Amino acid sequence: MDASRQFLEERFYLRYNRNQWEPVGKDLDAAMAAKGRREISLEGITGVSVTDGDSRRTIDAAIAQYLADTAVQKEPRTLAAYRIALTQFRESCAKTYLEELERRDLLNFVAFLRKSRKKNGELFGDRTVYNRFENIVTFLKEYGVKRIALHKDWPQYEEEDAIPYTQDELSRLFAAADGEQFVSCQFLLKTGGRDTGIVFATWRISTLNPSCSASREGPGIQTEESRSAAYPATR
Repeated sequence: MDASRQFLEERFYLRYNRNQWEPVGKDLDAAMAAKGRREISLEGITGVSVTDGDSRRTIDAAIAQYLADTAVQKEPRTLAAYRIALTQFRESCAKTYLEELERRDLLNFVAFLRKSRKKNGELFGDRTVYNRFENIVTFLKEYGVKRIALHKDWPQYEEEDAIPYTQDELSRLFAAADGEQFVSCQFLLKTGGRDTGIVFATWRISTLNPSCSASREGPGIQTEESRSAAYPATR
């Protein structure tokens, strides 16, 4: 089976069973995710497609499917985080099948991360190591590989206290900002909102109580994460 693109109206289709065509929309990532799901349904296997004569699931196929689904369901920077973690996991693990993975593979992954360096030559911080380990555990759970890491195997890190800007730093920041940047900074400062929240901010005008609210609803936002928050009126 292959995923083919029909240039008429720029839509993607899946072709299987020789002459059976299935429309899967205009988005490439969504089309690839649909391709993976259709392969699974045709082969009657829970998880990911497998090689002929072997019921085991390959790690590479699982990663490709997971990233395709994440591209549809999550925000771009979440996809990028999983892509980096999964790429590094494959660099640390030479095994072929999910069923082969064991506790030692996760311990080796942590050791690999501890020795890895950023582009500037610095070693990864403890929080980075923890986050990427967590991403791999989440990925493995998606395919039924659970409880292979003990509680003591999880990387440890210390939360660092946030260092606030001084009044002098804020004054210089606002002095250098243009009009739009100044308004954006003031909005963040006075509402206490975060950048991913205020993207969806709306202004409700009322003669008695003008207010602003942000809703985490929209494409790519999971239902359980959807929420709204009211911000105080700012002047």
